[in-house]
Amino acid sequence: MSILRKASFRKFNIFLPIKTIIACLALLVYIFRSRNRSVIAPELALKTSLILHDGKHNGFPDMIHWQGNFYLAFRAARRHIDRNSSIKILRSSDAEHWQLVAQMDVANEDVRDPKFAAIDGRLFLYALKVKRLRDMPYTTIFSTSEDGISWGQWQDVSPANWVFWRPKTDDGQRWYVAADDRKRKRSALFSSTDGITWDRVSTIYSGEFNAEIELSFLANKDMVCTVRVEGVEGDPKTMIGQAAHPYETWTLTSSRVTRLDGACSFTHRDQVLSAGRFEPGPLSATMGHLLNRKRTSLFLVRPHEIVWLSDLPSSGDTGYASALVLGDRAFIVYYTSDPRKDDPWLLGQFKPTQLWLAQVDLEQLELLASTR
Repeated sequence: MSILRKASFRKFNIFLPIKTIIACLALLVYIFRSRNRSVIAPELALKTSLILHDGKHNGFPDMIHWQGNFYLAFRAARRHIDRNSSIKILRSSDAEHWQLVAQMDVANEDVRDPKFAAIDGRLFLYALKVKRLRDMPYTTIFSTSEDGISWGQWQDVSPANWVFWRPKTDDGQRWYVAADDRKRKRSALFSSTDGITWDRVSTIYSGEFNAEIELSFLANKDMVCTVRVEGVEGDPKTMIGQAAHPYETWTLTSSRVTRLDGACSFTHRDQVLSAGRFEPGPLSATMGHLLNRKRTSLFLVRPHEIVWLSDLPSSGDTGYASALVLGDRAFIVYYTSDPRKDDPWLLGQFKPTQLWLAQVDLEQLELLASTR
């Protein structure tokens, strides 16, 4: 080896680890010194409260108001993905003081993303199963209760091997749910009158990995949905779909404001509003990267775009909200890493998370949406 080549080799060996060390130190400073920079619209005058912070990774909550009480279901585990998880159910008469009333699990499987529905006088709880740590949810199960406290054994939804999101109805008689088949990269709309057996209505989207399809009804019975799409070759996005009754044909457009993971939607004066996961300014150029910052945020859903309105206090591993409209307020429950910090998503998956409730005045939210 020539003297010149030896010198170059020594220089490479010296500076490569130095650059690596500097990059690691910079990342550590970012993680442990970065304060939360959520942007919360002051005109909303949010009322927020901490529901639960017990040192566990509590996430993916859903809430319903049934027979005079609030019921809150969520997944409790040690981390974001964990086969030793369980679904816990809390009850409250005032959305301030909560009591644990039930806990359910599935042996040797991760059970997650619980969703409530009140059908034929009974309370239904749907959830998703995951077999192995690296896998996605592969099917949907459900349980029912007459009082919200005593729950039956988990049963398989028919048809099997479809991953349900949130069942909804506009008349209390016929229920609709969007579901995805992750192996075949397709999603479809199903309907049911009993909450147990679901009939396929139409295909919503296919060709790319898509999931977590959230439905909303408009006053004219049109249906609007948002679809989380992973994208081809690093092009994640949100698809917005619209279909007229009987919902056999969908018109789809795409928005790249964010990939709206874990969305929940509600309507106010025929406007579709949504709470979902937002990336305010990634460290990586790729949306959904493990080192990016995350928020739970509020959006206005238009036929051709989603419009960011405000963050909620949130950071790290966060999102998967549930929204409940009562009177002039929306009650939005969500999970988050410590909102005082600004951990990247990866770190948040291994740290405890908290359950928060935000109360939003609908008139103020409408005024905010009118300015965007």
